[in-house]
Amino acid sequence: MPQTITIVIDKTSAIKRFEQAAWKLARMLKQPNSMKQVWNLQADHEETADNGLMTASFEQHLWEGVYIISEYLSSQPSYGTSTHANEFTITLSMPSHWVIHSAPGLKYEMLELVQNGMMADWLDEMKPDQAKAYRQQTELCKAKIQSIIYALNAP
Repeated sequence: MPQTITIVIDKTSAIKRFEQAAWKLARMLKQPNSMKQVWNLQADHEETADNGLMTASFEQHLWEGVYIISEYLSSQPSYGTSTHANEFTITLSMPSHWVIHSAPGLKYEMLELVQNGMMADWLDEMKPDQAKAYRQQTELCKAKIQSIIYALNAP
């Protein structure tokens, strides 16, 4: 009998984690305007174009992860429900008794996919040579998600 995994990704906390990483990287880059660019990304500055770009980046990379696991979805992913407008919920139906133990790893890899994708998108604008490493990490996260899913579905 299939069991389910429900993964909830909170947009606010994901963007906050991204902001922290971006501040740290901007300090290391010591590039003119890099700190100002991070300020423009902050979630409490929603009017900036950079913040809008990061919201779009968050959603794009989240959907990449959903696409990888889409054949195992037990219902449509939901996003922006009335009670939790910043939460994205993914429910999977897996034919395995190991489901519960794999949920944290799957959620972690989904978050990593989103974070690395957002960093790569931001660095494409600021420092393209640094973006390549984050793109590679994004591909690695996709492979790990597939690996977890295939292991869950193994007989």
